[in-house]
Amino acid sequence: TSETLYRELKRIQHLLWPDYVLEAYAGDRPIGLLLIIPDCNPMLKGLRGNLFPVGTFRMIFRRSYIKRLRTVMLYVVPEYQNKGVEALMISKAANAARQNGLKSAEASMIHEKNMKMQVAIDKLGGTISKVYRQYRKEI
Repeated sequence: TSETLYRELKRIQHLLWPDYVLEAYAGDRPIGLLLIIPDCNPMLKGLRGNLFPVGTFRMIFRRSYIKRLRTVMLYVVPEYQNKGVEALMISKAANAARQNGLKSAEASMIHEKNMKMQVAIDKLGGTISKVYRQYRKEI
C-alpha cells in the first residue's frame, strides 16, 4: 500500500539522495518509482564497527569515497510498462550519476528470469556482471 511504502521511505530517508529518487506521473497519477541509494560500504570499511563518537564524523568526511550506487527499487504500474517509462527514469538517474562523478550502479535484485528488465538494462548500455541464484531442497 502507499502507506507502507511511505513508512519504509521515512525509515531510509537519511540514505536517499534527491537526484536518485525519481517518480513518474501520467497527469496527476503516479505511475513509476525509482529508488537508488549510494553504496556506503567503502565509507564504512575503516570504521571497524565503531560509529560513535568519532565514526560518524569520519563517515561525513568520507562521502567522496562513494563511487557506486545501488538500485533498491524500480516499479512501473503494469499498464505503463514497456512504454519507455523505465528507460526514461534510468536514463535520468544515469545522467545525474555522471554529473556527480559516480562510476557505476548495481541492480542486484533483478530476477534472472526477468527478461523485461534485462533487455531494458542492456539497451541502456548496462552489463550483467553477476547472477545470484537461490536453490531449494526439501529435507
